[in-house]
Amino acid sequence: MKLKAILFAVIAVIATAAQAAPASEMISVSAELTRDGKTVKRFDLSGQNGVPLPYQDLKQIGFVESAVKIGGKWGPKSGTFAEGVSAVFTPRVTSDGQILVKFVFDYKKLIRFDKKMFGDVEVQRPVSEGYDQSSRFTINSGDQREFTTVNQGVKWQLIIAAARQ
Repeated sequence: MKLKAILFAVIAVIATAAQAAPASEMISVSAELTRDGKTVKRFDLSGQNGVPLPYQDLKQIGFVESAVKIGGKWGPKSGTFAEGVSAVFTPRVTSDGQILVKFVFDYKKLIRFDKKMFGDVEVQRPVSEGYDQSSRFTINSGDQREFTTVNQGVKWQLIIAAARQ
């Protein structure tokens, strides 16, 4: 009786695996971030089923991060602020043909630098705004999911769509 139960379990696993999409199947993912209804960034990605799709559009902005004392004199220490979008999407076709999307999305925009004197060195502190979201969701191929957040009076909306190719 135990052998029969094991055999049925193995058959169920094989049947489920046979229904799942092959790893070579291609999936397209698109993302659009809006700020108060205006598009900030939009992009499209395409890749294999189950394989992470990274996206980066960053600009490195240099600034004086701090002051360090060297030989009795204050000197600047450099830092960088990464402005733009960094994201990773991992789409996977489920056994019922839907698309499971796991993602991490981060957007930052430099507003200004606050400045403060430290000895003879002007130290800067970046003041920025941004949006970050990580989640997972399942949709039908060709559908989209919206994530909306209001932060300090600003309405951010991230729209993600995925489709089997």
